[in-house]
Formats: sequence, structure tokens, C-alpha cells
Amino acid sequence: MPTRLHGQPVTVNGTMTNIREIVTHRGYRRYTFHLSEGVTMVRVLGFGTAPCRSGAAASVEGTFEQGKRRVKRGYSYDELIARNVICRPSALTRRDGEL
Repeated sequence: MPTRLHGQPVTVNGTMTNIREIVTHRGYRRYTFHLSEGVTMVRVLGFGTAPCRSGAAASVEGTFEQGKRRVKRGYSYDELIARNVICRPSALTRRDGEL
């Protein structure tokens, strides 16, 4: 995602993969996942428990962050801090006759 989006509210649609749920040492729950649309992918960070399963179509509203972290070596990251994650029905989960 472009640098001009840093700190801006965005809505992104795609498929959720690589979901990881974490409980911090203080007992706070959070989760991360990759949201992809075609060849474009962004890492999403949310608080609480993940509302969808891996492979689900989702719409994520949140704030785009771009920066650098230092763990032995510095590296850049693009991350979407989720405010709202909406699971959308996908063609794979619909029953025959449903729209």
C-alpha cells in the first residue's frame, strides 16, 4: 500500500489466511492474519478473537500503518489495525439455491 495511506482510515476486502490468535502475558487477546486480493496482501492486527475462519472472505475497516521495527535487523512493515472485521458469505460456503 502506498506511503500516502499511513495513518489513514481504509476499508479493504479480501480473503483471510494465516490467522494467529495470541493471548498476551497480561491476558489481552489479539489476532493477526493476512488479507489478500489477487497478488496484493496486507497484514491485519485485531483485538479480541478472530471473527472469521481462514479462507473466509472479509471486509476490514481500520487504520493503515507503515513503519519500521528493529529485531536484530530493521525491516519495514505495512499493517492494517482493524477496527471492524466483517465476514462475508463466500461462494464456497453457500448452499445450493442461496444467493
